[in-house]
Amino acid sequence: MWGRLWISVGWAVVADLGLLSVRNALVLCGPPASSKLVAHALSDTDSRFVQFRRLDAIDRPSLVEQLAHGVIPIVQLDEAERVRVLLSAGLPVTWLAVCLWGAGEVDLRGAEPELFDLSLNTVGLSPDVVAALVVQTAGLEQLPSLSAGVVSRRARRLFGRPRFIGYLQHCGGNEPAALEFYRWNSTTSAAMWELLGYLEIALRNALAARMSDRHRRKRRQGSWLDDPLNELDANSRADIRKARERVVRKSKPASDGQTIAELGFGFWRYLLARRYSSNLWPDLAGAFPNAPDRARETVELPVIQIHHLRNRLAHHERIWTVPLRELHAEMLVLLAYMDEDLRSWVADQSRVIELLRSCPQPLPNP
Repeated sequence: MWGRLWISVGWAVVADLGLLSVRNALVLCGPPASSKLVAHALSDTDSRFVQFRRLDAIDRPSLVEQLAHGVIPIVQLDEAERVRVLLSAGLPVTWLAVCLWGAGEVDLRGAEPELFDLSLNTVGLSPDVVAALVVQTAGLEQLPSLSAGVVSRRARRLFGRPRFIGYLQHCGGNEPAALEFYRWNSTTSAAMWELLGYLEIALRNALAARMSDRHRRKRRQGSWLDDPLNELDANSRADIRKARERVVRKSKPASDGQTIAELGFGFWRYLLARRYSSNLWPDLAGAFPNAPDRARETVELPVIQIHHLRNRLAHHERIWTVPLRELHAEMLVLLAYMDEDLRSWVADQSRVIELLRSCPQPLPNP
């Protein structure tokens, strides 16, 4: 006898999964309505499953032809005796016999323990879940692709039609290809986040250090975050106030370091704005000792583009429409402006270029 794995949901044992070799034909025995729903779910899950006509007589040639084309025929029967006849007919297949039952129905396997490989109480289980258990027991290969097939057909609902439709259009309406492209976008977004994380931390620390040095050099009291001469604009002062409030709510020490950690990327971007050209930039330029010049725009323009990218990443939007290779290069250049060794270290770890090479679809900005 093969080993057995018992699967339970709640208090009820619903399945006895045999650890079987691969089965290439399936017979579902149970109420016709339940069998039909499960058969449809199996076909939706994996296109290899095809419903075979009800067998009043064994259609051996048709069955053999389907098997030759890699099809897994599904035979639906409603009596255990008919299952017995089918299994003993000597057909060139390896059957997986599944008994389906529910509330008020009989578990036929109880009376026919050697007839069925799998017995499923379908109460509380969706046809998709039942189909997944059947597929698992059948021992088919490439199980991840099965769930991918189901998800791809539901992607418009799961991920939102307006969001997913762009992927479908780019992939010519091919749902599995669109889902794979969606997965690639998510993986690449994560890789860009990694790089952006290094850049954001380095940028804020470099700018904060320059602001602190400037404040100290001008012999001002307190912290530069206090902005005693109102050199920052109203939005920046509001950002600092809110950051300090978040520090208090989190019961953290009311230090400059904690406040700086609460300031978003936008705060540091706008410190590089033209309005600060004459008062802050001459000091902030020192945060970029390796820049080719001291022009503010040399730093500000790529930071603006990266800020836009950060917003797309934060909202899980598609990023394959933007020039990723260019943005990746700009982030590394900005790191090099601050510290060339940091740039090299981050570049060695970056997965972005490899992911761009392996993109499953042509990109508008290759």
